[in-house]
Amino acid sequence: YDTESDTYKLRLSSPLSVCFQVTGKCNLNCKYCLSSSGKNAEYGLTTEEVKKIINDLGTIGVNRLDFTGGEPLMRKDLGELIDCAKKNHINTIVTTNTLLLNKENIEVLKKADLVQISIDGPEEVHNEQRQGNVFKKTIENIKLLKEHQVKIRLNSFIYNSNKEYVDYLMDLSKELGVFSHL
Repeated sequence: YDTESDTYKLRLSSPLSVCFQVTGKCNLNCKYCLSSSGKNAEYGLTTEEVKKIINDLGTIGVNRLDFTGGEPLMRKDLGELIDCAKKNHINTIVTTNTLLLNKENIEVLKKADLVQISIDGPEEVHNEQRQGNVFKKTIENIKLLKEHQVKIRLNSFIYNSNKEYVDYLMDLSKELGVFSHL
């Protein structure tokens, strides 16, 4: 560590972690979405194209792969993509809003090392940011995933309209018995 430049003199042969937007399609229209996702967005690369990229990431030694979107559960091949990452010794995270959860998707999410679910604050704040009445369903689905022994982390973006709810988010995380990432 160089204290004068406040930098580490460390060279990695590959990224430690990669966020991979596997689809632009999403069932929500969140106000702060950075990926231009939505119902009319493009599906994304084919299964084989994504698997080739995952194989390449495995070859260079990437440690963790976060499947994001859009909404990754809109991909029918998500389980196959997670399996491909696992075969390449890559830890997996799926970032989801959980609203498409069903029996099949629960089994898919159980394959991941971690499922990351965004909560923006109390019900009214979350619903406003997500532009839909989805808070209660998201909480129900978190509990359902916990019942199926899925490892969960709440993921919260802190911005001006929710910064006063950091304590609420930490308390909610404890109440639900899940990790929190603010």
